[in-house]
Amino acid sequence: MNVVIQTLKQIYENYDSDFLCSNEALKSLIEDLLHNHRDKNLILAAIDQGLHQSVLNLDSNDSHKVNNLINELLNISMWRLDAAKKAVNYFIQARFGLEYDITEFKIIDSVLIKYIGSNSKVQIPNGVHIIGKEAFLDYHNLSTVTLPDGVVSISEKAFSNCVNLTMVAYPESLSSIGSLAFNNCSDLISFTLSKQKNPNSHSLDDDLDFSYASLSTNITSINEIGDGAFSGCINLIHIDIPENIVKVGNSAFSDCLSLTSISLPDTVLSIGLGSFSSCVSLLNVSLSKNIKVIESLTFTECSSLRTVIIPDDVCKIGDGSFRGCTKLSSVFIPSKVTQIGNLSFSECINLSNILLPDTISRIGFAAFNKCFSLREINIPEGVTQIKKYTFNECTSLTNVAIPNTVAVIGTDAFNKCFSLIEMIIPEGVKKIEDWAYNDCLSLSHLEIPSTVTKIGSMSFNGCRSLQEVTLPDSLNYIGLRAFSYCWNLQHISIPKNVAEIEHLAFFACINLESLHIDDGVSYIGNDAFSACLKLKEVSLPEGLVSVGEKIFRKCKKLSSISIPATLKYITVSHNVREWNSLNTELSVTPLKHIVLHSNYMQNLIPSDWLWNFFV
Repeated sequence: MNVVIQTLKQIYENYDSDFLCSNEALKSLIEDLLHNHRDKNLILAAIDQGLHQSVLNLDSNDSHKVNNLINELLNISMWRLDAAKKAVNYFIQARFGLEYDITEFKIIDSVLIKYIGSNSKVQIPNGVHIIGKEAFLDYHNLSTVTLPDGVVSISEKAFSNCVNLTMVAYPESLSSIGSLAFNNCSDLISFTLSKQKNPNSHSLDDDLDFSYASLSTNITSINEIGDGAFSGCINLIHIDIPENIVKVGNSAFSDCLSLTSISLPDTVLSIGLGSFSSCVSLLNVSLSKNIKVIESLTFTECSSLRTVIIPDDVCKIGDGSFRGCTKLSSVFIPSKVTQIGNLSFSECINLSNILLPDTISRIGFAAFNKCFSLREINIPEGVTQIKKYTFNECTSLTNVAIPNTVAVIGTDAFNKCFSLIEMIIPEGVKKIEDWAYNDCLSLSHLEIPSTVTKIGSMSFNGCRSLQEVTLPDSLNYIGLRAFSYCWNLQHISIPKNVAEIEHLAFFACINLESLHIDDGVSYIGNDAFSACLKLKEVSLPEGLVSVGEKIFRKCKKLSSISIPATLKYITVSHNVREWNSLNTELSVTPLKHIVLHSNYMQNLIPSDWLWNFFV
């Protein structure tokens, strides 16, 4: 069958037609033409929008009667032509013989609104340019579908939840795939996008040629793959993205569990959120050189992805973009990148090598969380915070270079970096937050600069190899368990500006022999120095106002404590008591040596029970 579209002028000048009819007479003449002239060609001409409505009436009222007259299925429906609405003049010369039951499709103005048939293998009629929203939604019987040439768009949820759809064959003209178009097509295996050819010559198949002359369809190609278009196509192995595609939407290929490779042409300008998330079989990725941002969750949980080359013009790596890529071993970050998002490489357990360019000014929280194989990292000048969990549980990390632009080392920033040996914290850092270096078991050398004012709770807890640390005069707060279980710490001097030493701050520093506390400390919390087994003598500072319960509990070698006159309160059995109100009814331990200020001598406080408050 041959189909030709021309202008009305060309009909009169260039074509020797058997019949010519305008839209005014179309409906009244069509039956007579087919009944009396079966051996002739049919020529239809349109001059205005009236043809479109006439054809719709024909489709709905007379298609069965027409088919009976010629005793065969004949598609003469003018909804195949897309230009009537723009008053474009055209005609069709068609030979009888194209068989299709048009009653299976609801088609309006070249848009397939709904498939209402029951076939498992569906060939969509010629003339359809848009597969409408939800046209095949939840049609579980569908196994294969063939789209005709001229289809430019597959709309939102068009084939969503067609769980038995295995193959889609579609033309080179396709340029837009809408949101969730093939979502949850769990059996889809074959889907190939081709380059769009010159619109003046479309090849359909062996026996049909479709040529444009002066026809204007006025269809705008969006050139994108929509949000969730192929999400959940768990058996889709391969897909070709044509060069006319400029955008891949959010979650476009998420949960395509069998997809092994993807190549994005350089026409692609943007990749949406989570576009390839949880593609657990994805091995290779080739990205367009023209993308500027790798959006959040783009490749998250792509657990088979080994290498990725980030294009040179990328300036931002979004949140969680490579999270859980457990086989990713190396990444090159290009020089234009300024931001690495939250969790961007979190749980990349085999990532061993990454070089950060000097352009980076922000590294998000948990960016390299649980990168167990990462050995070293350089933090560029310009980064002002090492955010929480940034290098949490990077158990192989041995070397970190921190620039002097950093002001805060965040919560859990280097928590459980078991292999970290040396840490030079630069001038400019003001706060070391909670758990920052917790359980850095190999950390033996630590330099804290003169700018630090706060050491948070658990910040150096469990640093068993740490032997010596110098606390700066700028320090005014030592948090809960800040240095507890630093087994090899031997000497500590607490500067005068520290107002409070929190509970258990130096608990179980079992080799601590020397403790100096400058005058100015006003509070020492419960068990602050408990289980410091080698501590022998302590002089509590002038200015100390209150102490917690048993601040030297289990200090077995402690034989001397000097108590200042400023001490007013002591905690006994979880209750704060005035120092001068204590009486001899409290429990007694063996006699120890306690040096009291002369103000206390008038109270004749026996040292045997007094000792119990401290140890």
